[in-house]
Amino acid sequence: MAPADLVTKVYDAVEADEYGVIGDDLTAQVEAALSGPVEALYPELRDTRTPLAAVEE
Repeated sequence: MAPADLVTKVYDAVEADEYGVIGDDLTAQVEAALSGPVEALYPELRDTRTPLAAVEE
């Protein structure tokens, strides 16, 4: 993969608010083997996209 193609994939993933980027065939195979979203493996990621509540002192 050309470096420019990988950069494009990374920027697209950031725009789509994704947690990861599949950069090559091996990575795609590993991701498919996991058979589930990353949030299933790391439940603490589920709430990271919600706005933070104001902290009162």
